[in-house]
Amino acid sequence: MKSHITDFLRQRQKLLNLSAIEKEANLPTSVLGKIIRGERVLTPKHAELLLPVLQQEYGFPTEKKACRIISFMNHKGGVGKTTTTVHLGRAMAIEGYKVLIIDFDPQANATDHLGVNHETENIAHALLDHQPLSIISIKEDFDLVPGDIDLAQVPRKYAGSATQFIRLKIALDPIKDQYDFILIDCPPSLEYFTQNALNASTEAVIVSTPTRLSMKGIPLAIDTIEELKMINPSLELLGVVITDSERLKVSKRSEDALRDSKLPIFKTVIRHFKHYKEASEQGLTIFEAFPNHHSTQDYQKLAKEIING
Repeated sequence: MKSHITDFLRQRQKLLNLSAIEKEANLPTSVLGKIIRGERVLTPKHAELLLPVLQQEYGFPTEKKACRIISFMNHKGGVGKTTTTVHLGRAMAIEGYKVLIIDFDPQANATDHLGVNHETENIAHALLDHQPLSIISIKEDFDLVPGDIDLAQVPRKYAGSATQFIRLKIALDPIKDQYDFILIDCPPSLEYFTQNALNASTEAVIVSTPTRLSMKGIPLAIDTIEELKMINPSLELLGVVITDSERLKVSKRSEDALRDSKLPIFKTVIRHFKHYKEASEQGLTIFEAFPNHHSTQDYQKLAKEIING
């Protein structure tokens, strides 16, 4: 809700008398201006005071927007899928949205990147034992459902079951309304886990480096999305995000070829950065380890492009 209030204020700031709203809501002077400019974050207490004033006097919607569940996928590994899922989620949380990362890869790379011990609580236990999802708070508004190698047992357990390809959806349904965004890190495969993720999702993002082998996986991913829309009609391809971009002629040619393909390509390109591993070894995102690097700016721009798109 904090994020929706902040967006509402930013979108209508020229039409609102901020000082009058502050007075009606019993808020400190100039606090709304600082929130709009990004100089401070809207606190839960201030949001609680603001909400009734904005709803009664200024047309703030009373219904919460539905959670957007986005799968990040590519048939090829090593394209920055986990890095993108984790850092995009962190960027969204910094913007004030409540975000949950689902590590749906038996390799548990997203979990390891965030420095979480996943041996006792992870998504495999929830799916295998019909338990609620284990949710771990990483930062404010930024949560994780850890992955684990035991997740590899799930396809065998539900093989032949009528619900085998909607197990993740079943697990997410009770908690999805607690979040603005749920981001699912899929393994480098278009089979069981990715199909389960897509059946639970409202949108999908294909992650690709500007290389021939990575780009070859894009048509396969699109075909998978189109096929699964028969089961999940609300599923849409949000776009293709280009990662690990370098200022090389071959990289530029590949990017140009993608944009000429008439596929939905995000305007934001994630530039090459060699220190992701260094951050992950500390259990940090680059927002904590390298806050001023251009890659944090790239993920902030991508987050805004998805939020507003």
